Amino acid sequence: MKMGIDVGYGFVKAVSSEGRRVSFPSVVAPLFGERRLELPGVAGAEPAYVVEVAFGGAWAQRYAVGDYALHCDGAVRAWRLEGQAAHENTQVLLFAACALLGCGPGTELGMGIPLELYVGGRASEWRQAFAEASARVRVGSGPAREVSFSRVLVFPQAMGALFAEAFGRDGRGPEVLTKNVGVVDVGYRTTDLLLMRRLPGLDRSQPDPRLSTTFDRGISWVYQQVWLAVQSRLGRPVDALLVEQRFVHGGGVLRLGGEVFDLEGEAEGYRERLAREIGDEVRRHWSAHLDLLDEILVAGGGGQDLYGHLSGVLPGCRLVREAAFSNAAGYLAMLSR
Repeated sequence: MKMGIDVGYGFVKAVSSEGRRVSFPSVVAPLFGERRLELPGVAGAEPAYVVEVAFGGAWAQRYAVGDYALHCDGAVRAWRLEGQAAHENTQVLLFAACALLGCGPGTELGMGIPLELYVGGRASEWRQAFAEASARVRVGSGPAREVSFSRVLVFPQAMGALFAEAFGRDGRGPEVLTKNVGVVDVGYRTTDLLLMRRLPGLDRSQPDPRLSTTFDRGISWVYQQVWLAVQSRLGRPVDALLVEQRFVHGGGVLRLGGEVFDLEGEAEGYRERLAREIGDEVRRHWSAHLDLLDEILVAGGGGQDLYGHLSGVLPGCRLVREAAFSNAAGYLAMLSR
């Protein structure tokens, strides 16, 4: 089986060669000695996002991941640019996605890392970390699966969206790789700017590392500003994950302390501000090349969320198909080439 996965700071998005896909928040909560309450006559079952992972010969450990973890004490989204490949949470999220997609031994894996890490030469670190990884995984009350990888390809994150446009099932074809194209990939914590240039003597455009970068601002900044506004109105601390959970599953409405918060209404102004900041970064980095670009593609879950505002600050930009899954779909497409 082949699998393309985007283990993002905000969400895990993964697709398989069998046509399956899965997405869940990149949140992990270890479950050590948790209290259980089972009622007589009521059949108990593990929630769908309780994952049991045994690395190598170690004892299996249990974790809540994704949607379920948002409701658990001790849940963290503890990512950092340095050392993320070896982070236990990264491994747990990866293997959880593998089990949900039905992967087994010898899975071929395509994945991406932020542009700044890739340009900085960190791809081999990620490739080695996952090429050598294996685990026995059980999700919920399902069967245990042995998962390992026979092949690992690592790409710059924003390239996934471009590969999906060129080679994906519903892609436009490889001609997109012959053009001058900018990709604005808005993620949870970061935004990647990738510039592809057609240079003299070449029949394909090439990424320009001088004009491609990652900056540390993504859609989570909007959640953070809304969280701060909720705390200010209540006059006391509020769990940031609670606010995010209501965005993801509560329709953007939070009832807390006898008050009702319209989170979506509060967020709209911050979305507009973030889109303007991204537009400013694009103009700052690509100023001399903007008029020469054939198109600007907007990708990522954050790009999908901000597109209504980005289309105003980046005239002519286009949202890629299924933007939240575009990177994972592109990595999967490249495994077959």
